[in-house]
Amino acid sequence: MYSGRWSCSLYHCQQTRSGRSDAQNIKAGPHTRDVPKHVQPAMYFPSLAMGGDTYTVHVPRVGEKFGRPVPTVTGRGVGGGSAVNFMLYTRASASDYDDWETVHGNKGWGSKSLIPLLRKAETYQAITTNDTHGKSGPIKVSFAKANHNVGSEFLEAAAAFDKERGPIDDLNALYACDGYGRWARFIDGKTGKRSDAASSYLYPVLDTNKNVTLLVRKRVVRVIFEGKRATGVEYVDDEGDHAQALKSPSFAYAARLVVLSAGAFGSPAILERSGIGAPETLRKNDVQQLVDLPGVGENLMDHNANFVQYHAADYADTLDHIIWGGLEGIKPFAEQWMKDGQGLMQHNGVDAGIRLRPTAEDLETIGPSFTERWNSYFANSPDKPIMLLASGAGYLGMTPNIPPRKFFCTAYYTAYPESSGFSHITSGVNPYAVLDYDPQYLKYESDLQVLVWAYKHSRELARRMPMYRGEVVAEHPLFPEGSEAAAKLADGPVPIDTPKIKYTEADNKAIEEHVKKFFGTTWHSCGTCSMKPRDKGGVVDEHLNVYGVENLKVADLSIIPGNVSANTYNTVIAIGEKAAVLIAQDLKIEGVTERGFGAHPDHDAHVHATLSAIQILIMQDALDRVDIPRVVKFIASLQQPSGVFAGDAFGEIDTRFLFCAINALSLLGQLDKVDTNKAVEYIQRCRNFDGGFGNVVGAESHSAQVYVCVATLAILDRLDVIDLDTLSWWLSERQLPNGGLNGRPQKLEDVCYSFWVLASLSIINKLEYIDADKLTAFILSAQDPEGGGIADRPGDMVDVFHTHFGMAGLSLIGYPGLEDLDPVYCMPERIISEMGLRKGWKALPRRTSL
Repeated sequence: MYSGRWSCSLYHCQQTRSGRSDAQNIKAGPHTRDVPKHVQPAMYFPSLAMGGDTYTVHVPRVGEKFGRPVPTVTGRGVGGGSAVNFMLYTRASASDYDDWETVHGNKGWGSKSLIPLLRKAETYQAITTNDTHGKSGPIKVSFAKANHNVGSEFLEAAAAFDKERGPIDDLNALYACDGYGRWARFIDGKTGKRSDAASSYLYPVLDTNKNVTLLVRKRVVRVIFEGKRATGVEYVDDEGDHAQALKSPSFAYAARLVVLSAGAFGSPAILERSGIGAPETLRKNDVQQLVDLPGVGENLMDHNANFVQYHAADYADTLDHIIWGGLEGIKPFAEQWMKDGQGLMQHNGVDAGIRLRPTAEDLETIGPSFTERWNSYFANSPDKPIMLLASGAGYLGMTPNIPPRKFFCTAYYTAYPESSGFSHITSGVNPYAVLDYDPQYLKYESDLQVLVWAYKHSRELARRMPMYRGEVVAEHPLFPEGSEAAAKLADGPVPIDTPKIKYTEADNKAIEEHVKKFFGTTWHSCGTCSMKPRDKGGVVDEHLNVYGVENLKVADLSIIPGNVSANTYNTVIAIGEKAAVLIAQDLKIEGVTERGFGAHPDHDAHVHATLSAIQILIMQDALDRVDIPRVVKFIASLQQPSGVFAGDAFGEIDTRFLFCAINALSLLGQLDKVDTNKAVEYIQRCRNFDGGFGNVVGAESHSAQVYVCVATLAILDRLDVIDLDTLSWWLSERQLPNGGLNGRPQKLEDVCYSFWVLASLSIINKLEYIDADKLTAFILSAQDPEGGGIADRPGDMVDVFHTHFGMAGLSLIGYPGLEDLDPVYCMPERIISEMGLRKGWKALPRRTSL
């Protein structure tokens, strides 16, 4: 594998689930582990400014619309871009991923498939109000706890000035935008270190798994083929004399699979040097054609950024001393960081922002060049912003020798530029030859005009921030003499109710020229090996296989078929996690390829469906038809280090899945295959002050989670950890005056809770806390008198779900004519007794009549 940040998560997923799978990773750049300029967050910008051997610079053709080349850089050290990026925790819109599946035809790549992978990957070190974030993954996500007054003032100014848009509690919940909020970082809030892919995924595997090797400072030239089957790669030493190294290449052979993860520039270049690409490109570079695949190197996408600089008051918490202060300026901040991981060195300086959509007035300001783009791409996708805008705590400009003081900036970039470009080789044998690279920035007028609008909007916010002390004149448009918009120093902000600046046509032209002069890359290049149908310019299919050959995949940001409204680190984590699943399925790596049951033929295996299957097969006396060791391996592979279980290979965790796993393993007599003590410890951590339990640590109590936790503890003979009195009262309070039960306070009654609440009370021998007659009447009132089914509450549509739980609840309270139900396993009591698993629960006596 030739790789960057993308492969790190891929390796971790494969190696932690597999006892053995030899793998070799080849990397062009050096190690980054514990290197201060990479692990200390605030060093990202001085490191970028100084360059070095963890970066590769790509210089494109001169832009036709702006008369200069706009270079970009890519990360080339171990961890790739994640070791050098701005650490902005920015997730794509859900519709971006849905487009990959529906517009571009890639089954299994929509948001419903990828969001569980995003949850699996992260530990979100903050309180969340939605279920899109993870709590036990290797990647750490945090908010700055102090020294973020630039971001705070930005939000205060936005709240007072921009009445069209309000605050948002989560900028990165995937489904909403157009609200101002705090911006999280890929920084471990406890250690203060950058949370990059190598430190989180790859290095831990290298420390523990001797089957994985990493070669650094090696540059891949091409893929080796036998016929059209990939069998390895040719590579050269990256250090020393490159010309000499090219004369004595080395070879690495792959028995099962070759995966390219060299990024948007590296992966297509390797394919082209290997004979896979457009005939004209290969012919020009004397490369023998292996596969005619004209999409290679095309569809190059990026985002267009601008950083607008302002003077700040002395009290501003900025990174200027770290960015521009040299060793003496850095020293006190580095010392504090070494001591406790805190202080400004723990910051990236970006603490607030917005994923911005235009109002009707804004659309008029942007002008007609954007109208068609808005109507066709954005208008019906409310989660898609046209611009991402943030505050920055420091000078991030381009003017040399600027006098030292404190600065802040507004940074913004177009979420989905209409323009796209290409990147192709200029040599068939030399991996160091410059690329024929043209991003074609600003090819469409719409891309220019949204940047002009963003300048205006961001400036109105900046000049209302209390710390504002005027514009850095050299970093603003050169407005005509006498213009109201002229940049200048100031003693303080303008009043909140000051009218917006009125821009003349001449002013607008000045802003356009400024954008052309100052805009740049966001270092988010992608799309050059697009996952599309072959006849639509695709390079790989939905399984990441390169068209026309065997045994070769691409797994990096080059595969995305459509752009994402985000900094791209989070998206490539999802790609790596998804690739790990796909590759494991191909190679039949144990613990990743699914051996449990799905809800339907061809559906992914899930622990919930697996438990249901085991229960049904036991009741039908057909368990002998199951490969039990394989099922047990699947379930055991889902246990996380914290003790909880994921539901499937995508990694969502929940106490429901913990119960399903423990229940199923108990029924199979295989509880010794998992760490039951850790499972109990996790349940204890989920216990709340009211005695109840949540679905994860810190979540509010809910009767469904109470049941799964109590039932699990009953199976494991650990009911001693429950606060019985407090929990009993909490459960009894679920009964409403009409007799029905609700799941938590202030919610409606629902028949499904009849089982969850009653089963919990039955297990702890407190069924008398519920008025059984009133509950019976409520359940029966929800029954359809003609069809016989039961609804959630009287008058609603009946369904099998509520019919099941209604009947189960009636069984537990002794309704006549029903079979006794075991509340722990939710199966007939006679079967559980025959299996020797019956616990000391108590049901109400079976009545002979109502």
